[in-house]
Amino acid sequence: MNTAKHKKQSIHYTVDLEDFSFDLCRALGTTNVPALREESLRKSYQNITDLLTDHNLSAAKITFFCTGVMAERYPDLVRAIAQDGHEIACHGNFHDDIFRMSPEEIYTSLKIAKRKLGEISNTEIRGFRAPRFSVDKYDYERLDAISQVFDYDSSLHFGNGKELQEWLENCPIQLREFPVPEQTIFSSKFKVKIGGSYLKLFPVSVVKNAIYKAIENNLTPILY
Repeated sequence: MNTAKHKKQSIHYTVDLEDFSFDLCRALGTTNVPALREESLRKSYQNITDLLTDHNLSAAKITFFCTGVMAERYPDLVRAIAQDGHEIACHGNFHDDIFRMSPEEIYTSLKIAKRKLGEISNTEIRGFRAPRFSVDKYDYERLDAISQVFDYDSSLHFGNGKELQEWLENCPIQLREFPVPEQTIFSSKFKVKIGGSYLKLFPVSVVKNAIYKAIENNLTPILY
């Protein structure tokens, strides 16, 4: 795709900060969780900040969606991220699918996670992203539970601005939504989110095309 025809557009850069080893062991029902090397975590964070510097974006700030258990296990890293001026937001207490939890369980779990993250980062925790984007845009009961804890959400996907606007007009929940765009590339059956596994499994050009298409479809690109 020819990038010359695209005007400059702000892109929101977000990171889902989770402890994969802990999440996997918990899913398998074992408590024998290997500790991550904190120096490796800090190196990964340094790589992110170096990337910003290399592209003259050192003043840019990132939203880190962090699990409560991640913050508990590696509080110094979370504090360092917050002290650098980046936003700490919530990615759940554990990396559990939201659709498998009742609204009451969601509310209780998110309150616990919000308290942990706020105390450790010494910041106000305003936003939430569901692990694996595991809440449906029409699941108003669970979205309502989220809205009782957070000011905004970034768990949903839309293909264009019209679709988002129609959802906002019909949604009975008072919750600001910052969706991660989902775009069709190559065929109507191949939908690409901007980031995540798509950056790992496909050429960067595929995700770049999804970014350009999101802009054409009147959606703000949110990279994760």
